[in-house]
Amino acid sequence: MTRIPAILYTIGWSLFSLGALILAIRRHRTILLCRRDYWLFLSQPWRLITFAVALVGFIVLAPYAGDPTWDWVDATFMGLLTFTTAPYALGVMVRCFRDRCERWQLLPAAALWLLSASWIYDAYVWWRDGMYPCTWWSNLLVSSILYFAGGTFWSLTVRPERGVTFAFLEVRWFEPKKEKLTARMMLVILLGVALVLALMQPFLAEAWTRLRG
Repeated sequence: MTRIPAILYTIGWSLFSLGALILAIRRHRTILLCRRDYWLFLSQPWRLITFAVALVGFIVLAPYAGDPTWDWVDATFMGLLTFTTAPYALGVMVRCFRDRCERWQLLPAAALWLLSASWIYDAYVWWRDGMYPCTWWSNLLVSSILYFAGGTFWSLTVRPERGVTFAFLEVRWFEPKKEKLTARMMLVILLGVALVLALMQPFLAEAWTRLRG
């Protein structure tokens, strides 16, 4: 992206993000991301453990993945933002489609998604390299897939009456009580990990080639 389009695009997404932030601040009492229950939901041991393993893996992988725009810095903040916001952003979008959320919540949810998967990365690489990343579009697509995967994976939960399900499909979205990991839940978690590894296969293959060479 050349300089003028990059500036205009950055102004556009900055204004969009600012508008979403102002709306979120004005209506923070009704945003589930601002509630203690959401953070208790994320702090369940299996979520924290899988997040820690994934984050360390991305940080270690970054220098060897064959992408010069990817380093431990953007791997860290994109990983943190995905874990902390993806279950909320994806849940809002699904629940709005199912008429369980007010439509205005789509604005902060979309802003969080795009900031986490793309815009923060764009700003960091522009600051670091002095030019807007030519990979901005491909990164938006790939990172959005991973963001979606993170949102679905860390939204997994067990409900006695339904078994393994996604928390955002329930009337009571977040349950702060401790979850009991069943054998079926463990199987679903392992399948989710396998899916993420499959999505990362090209980067893993490149890293393996570089490490061997």
